[in-house]
Amino acid sequence: MKKIFIIFLVLFALAALIYFYFFKIEVNSKTNAINAVPPNAVFIVDIEDPFEQWHTITEGKIWRYLKTNAALAKIGDKIDSLNNSLHNNELLWDLIASRPITVSAHKVRGNELDILYIVDLTKAARFSFIKDYIENLVGNNMKVTKRDYHNVEIIELDFKGTPDLLYLYVNNNLIIISSTHVLIENSIDQLKEPVIARDLDFIEVSKLVDDVGINIFLQHAYFKDYANQWIKAEHSKTLTFIESLVFTAINAKIDDQFLSLSGYSNLSDSLHSYAHIIHNSGKGKVEMQRIVPENSIFFLSMGFDSFAKFYGELENNITELGDGDSYFKNKKKLEKYLNISVKEDLLSWIGDEAGLLQISTSKKMNNNGFAFVLKANDIELAKEKLNHIKSQIKKKTPVKFRGIEYKGHQINFLSVKGLFKVLLGKIFNKLDKPYYTIIDEYVVFSNHPSILAQLITNNIEQKTLHNNKQFNSYFKQFDRQSSLFLYVNAAYMVKGSKEYLSDEYWKLLNKNKAYIKSFPLAGLQIKPKGRLLQTSIILNYMPQKEVMDWSSLFVPPNILALDTVLQAPPKKEESITIDDIFPDDLNDKLLTDTYANGQLKFEASLKNGIKEGSYKAYDSLGNVIVKGRYKSNKKSGTWKYYDGNGELLRKEKH
Repeated sequence: MKKIFIIFLVLFALAALIYFYFFKIEVNSKTNAINAVPPNAVFIVDIEDPFEQWHTITEGKIWRYLKTNAALAKIGDKIDSLNNSLHNNELLWDLIASRPITVSAHKVRGNELDILYIVDLTKAARFSFIKDYIENLVGNNMKVTKRDYHNVEIIELDFKGTPDLLYLYVNNNLIIISSTHVLIENSIDQLKEPVIARDLDFIEVSKLVDDVGINIFLQHAYFKDYANQWIKAEHSKTLTFIESLVFTAINAKIDDQFLSLSGYSNLSDSLHSYAHIIHNSGKGKVEMQRIVPENSIFFLSMGFDSFAKFYGELENNITELGDGDSYFKNKKKLEKYLNISVKEDLLSWIGDEAGLLQISTSKKMNNNGFAFVLKANDIELAKEKLNHIKSQIKKKTPVKFRGIEYKGHQINFLSVKGLFKVLLGKIFNKLDKPYYTIIDEYVVFSNHPSILAQLITNNIEQKTLHNNKQFNSYFKQFDRQSSLFLYVNAAYMVKGSKEYLSDEYWKLLNKNKAYIKSFPLAGLQIKPKGRLLQTSIILNYMPQKEVMDWSSLFVPPNILALDTVLQAPPKKEESITIDDIFPDDLNDKLLTDTYANGQLKFEASLKNGIKEGSYKAYDSLGNVIVKGRYKSNKKSGTWKYYDGNGELLRKEKH
């Protein structure tokens, strides 16, 4: 931050001299700022009127809250100070503050980013004489030296008593400054033969973004390389999507409620990925929120002209990645083994939307809380075809499971390991041996029937995002049709990101989680726009009270009765609620749960996924407080309730 402040002070001083000598002189030639950006830019920020933009941001509610962060407050105070200084000098304000600034970031040393600043002074910058006056301008606090690089004079500013060095040169209407001499030299080289400025992909996306506000350009080849440090090595493949894009141009806007980023990306011709699948598959309505619980951590909706088209693009991608032979071989083998057809038994009934969701749970499990969702264009046909697949599996496997009914919904089991991965590719590899149920016009799959039970309960009780006023107000900011829509609850994003982020960056994220939680609803929408992908990212700011109300939705529900804690002996008139016990595997013979101290909380015998046989509950000290038996999922016989000392409190007959 100190270097940035010094740069502005230098610009301030330079501008004073420029104004008095050259403000009335017209410039015969003008250089586009992008021409001076070296080709390895990770990102470029282009601000047409930087101090006006800063004024707009600082007047809003969002910045006033974020400024309670000490680091952001320090940055804000320094920029405010410079802002006030310029405002007090009308001539300098006109010369500097309203001029466009371009900032580019580059990896020069390790994983650190070095910054290049380019200020466009337009008609105020034909100033070859400035180099003769600069030593008098800076006084005794700075040592000034000059050197030649490819016939361009570089001015080096050495701030006495500090390790800081600044390098600058001028070209027509531009002042280019950096604390890294390599960037200055690379910038000079670009002026002769600009790379980014002449890149057709960059030109294509840059001309589509709004001129008003702040524009950000990502160069994905370099951005992906930089972002690798954020991600744990085992999850680096998650960045493949980024690598499959060339440039993204984004316009940023901010008001009292929303931080919005909107723009366009072009696709790489050399790397086929899910980005190409999304682009080529068309778009569909985003309607999955109708069954997504309001306590969901995230949900991802993929829309397409038809699932058959999406599936064809998926297979093309598998082939182009070199996995086609084994994929088609395994698919054909499985179809023959089970006597099923992907085309007839799956593609025939799947509609224009598929998705993935994760809900908040009170229990640790593999692929925690995930469910995969397919919208049916004919729900009766879906039932018929899934029953056929289920019956074919039963003929070939020894698993004896008939399915169970839960609150009017049938939960079934497809007991073939990796069925969806073989039939539909790696994108579905989280589904191992899935259970499934039907909710409205959606078929929902999960490795854990308890997740399906939670979705069923939320749907019955109308506790879905579709019925949530805050989500609906937020969702109005997006188009109803898209190729991909991702909703994330920011508070849980911080918690869940620990699995993916490197330790250093997760600690940084976690340290500032209170500020991230101020944007509890975050969304990303992508859809095709000609040859490009159109992207919108919107963060919804909420004041602290609203954040607390929203966060209260995310207390894990008691649907599974896995959190039923008997902190005190039950009173006579009390009844212990255990009727919603639901296992994570319907083939389990025993269901248990524990307290935070590791002590057993309860144990229930199971048969075919329902309660059958003995049940015992314990307090956190290990004392038995309930004994009973179930028959066909109902309490049976005599149930006994005890206090922590083993004294019988009461009996119930069923």
